[in-house]
Amino acid sequence: MTLTLPVTRTARRADRGSAGVWLLGLCSVLALAATAAVLVGSALVTRHKAIAAADLSALAAAGKALDGEESACAAAMDIATSMGARLTACSLSGVIADVTVTVSAELGVVGLATAQASARAGPAEYVELRSASATTGPPAASLTAGGAVPIARSLLASALARGQPLEDALGDLSQRPHLILGE
Repeated sequence: MTLTLPVTRTARRADRGSAGVWLLGLCSVLALAATAAVLVGSALVTRHKAIAAADLSALAAAGKALDGEESACAAAMDIATSMGARLTACSLSGVIADVTVTVSAELGVVGLATAQASARAGPAEYVELRSASATTGPPAASLTAGGAVPIARSLLASALARGQPLEDALGDLSQRPHLILGE
């Protein structure tokens, strides 16, 4: 047998309204969690925007590599600006373009979120050749045997794709042997 105590009117009155307080507290916690989720999401979107801007800027710079560093970096800056980013660094090493961009986003009362991303672009054969030479020293034999031909082919293909006549493309290539040999 269980013993139950009678609930008096005073005990009922003391409990009155506590559900409203609990509901208010729960709504406050949910609102804070939703705000935090939105802020984290905004920061992630800013980061992804920076990565995309860096990738496309590097590709634009690599596409203009034969025209020189000034032209390549101008193309990278145009792309970065059109994507709402700021180009903070741009360099050209042969036909390889390295860029760094910064994207800022206002996060309300939290402040300003800034994301930075870097990217590298260029012909695949040349990138593989450069990374191999960085680890093993200058690969003189592979430059002439297997490296120079694909690099020259990709440089000629990009020049011809721009509508440049074959004679001019070959002339440009013979004037820039450092682009093939990676000097």
